[in-house]
Amino acid sequence: MQLSLPLMLIVNVVFVVVGTAIDPPLMRLLALPMPLITLNISWQLLLSLYLYSHHYRAPMRMSSTLKGERFPMYLSLIIEDIVAVDLNGKLEWRKAWNRRYNSSFVIRRLIRRLTLFWGIGGMCIAAITLGLLFGIKGRAGREAGYAIGMLIVPYYNNNIMSVDFERRKKC
Repeated sequence: MQLSLPLMLIVNVVFVVVGTAIDPPLMRLLALPMPLITLNISWQLLLSLYLYSHHYRAPMRMSSTLKGERFPMYLSLIIEDIVAVDLNGKLEWRKAWNRRYNSSFVIRRLIRRLTLFWGIGGMCIAAITLGLLFGIKGRAGREAGYAIGMLIVPYYNNNIMSVDFERRKKC
């Protein structure tokens, strides 16, 4: 999973370079990065949920999950790595997160639900975006595909997810 994100970045850079190098620019090619990133992260979320639910063991060390331990959910790894590395939480935070995660059914259920919600939602948005991008013919299709790829996909997580969070918070 750690290799797929850099590979996706390289593929997206190639799409942007090739798409802008040709005159006129290839709008469909320029619209591909956002839905492909969403698709890439979404299938990994769903795969990690499947592996976690079926008690598979980690084939190698993944973040602070050691080889042979229960396969972690990808969202848990993302949270752990971002806070521990980017927000300077360090090893103490990793230990505290793992203690809390392992002892709290509520946290595990929340991570499982978010993983499922973001995984399925991301796959649906990526599929719809790619379908519209390549399903609409002509100039209108190129422009619509570019607009959809650059406008809908980035704001999907922020808007739809926050509405769902606010709805759940009121319950």
